[in-house]
Amino acid sequence: MSADSSSSDRDLTLTDYGRAIWRGRTILITAIVVAALAGLALSFIRSTTYTGTAQVYLGQATTPAGGVVTLPFTNPTIAPTVLEGDAIVDPVAERTGLTPGRIRSDLSITIPRAPGSAGNLPTLAAISFTHPEAETAQTVTNAYAEQIVTFNGQRFAQSDEVLKKQIAREEGNVTRLEGVVAELRTAPATDPASRAALVFAAQQELGNAQTRRSEAELLLATNAELRAPGIITRAGSPDSSTSGPRRVRTVLIAALLGAVVGMILALAWSGRDRRGGAA
Repeated sequence: MSADSSSSDRDLTLTDYGRAIWRGRTILITAIVVAALAGLALSFIRSTTYTGTAQVYLGQATTPAGGVVTLPFTNPTIAPTVLEGDAIVDPVAERTGLTPGRIRSDLSITIPRAPGSAGNLPTLAAISFTHPEAETAQTVTNAYAEQIVTFNGQRFAQSDEVLKKQIAREEGNVTRLEGVVAELRTAPATDPASRAALVFAAQQELGNAQTRRSEAELLLATNAELRAPGIITRAGSPDSSTSGPRRVRTVLIAALLGAVVGMILALAWSGRDRRGGAA
């Protein structure tokens, strides 16, 4: 077996591939330049679109007792699907004059999820809408964010209503028990020990009612401040598809694809050149 045959039969290494690409570097550079120019030209030729983006806090659902629960419209795993339902899309379509299908096709809802989390963590949703008109992109994005807050807020309002009723009920209990204690203390009693026991029991029941009232008031305030949904940022000036950063990104992606094609062509040319030389 000749030395040339032995050399050609051995396994190729990364060094061999690097040398082959280097021999075809003219092809590689040409492919990169051509692809980058094509990407730049495409960024000028294609029609301009605008994307508005808003951030919405979905809220953190709780039971009337304050326990955190997982619900479809706040769970980071399935909330994006729920928030594209008819209850949100249809009102936005009616308000903006677009069809529900058009809104869904150009809408994007992304929710970052903490690694390993599946529960009802405080969740932010990024709402984006793309349209050829900047004003429409901004209007639809903000309308959608507002509708999400309305939709989720209705569920939180139910919990708040329960808490308000509990506060009113305990307020009545406190007023009634304060009257009972005052009456027991001032009423004449033939058995002081018995009256003292009644006063103590009424005071204990009064304290429990006051505690329940305070806990409900605290939970209601917590819901309003920390757990109720709300808009974090509204869509301002929409991002243009032909903006400088996007053009640069398009050119870089095109150049990367050109580099891949160029390396393949360089390897093919180098292999053919070597076979021709061996022949």
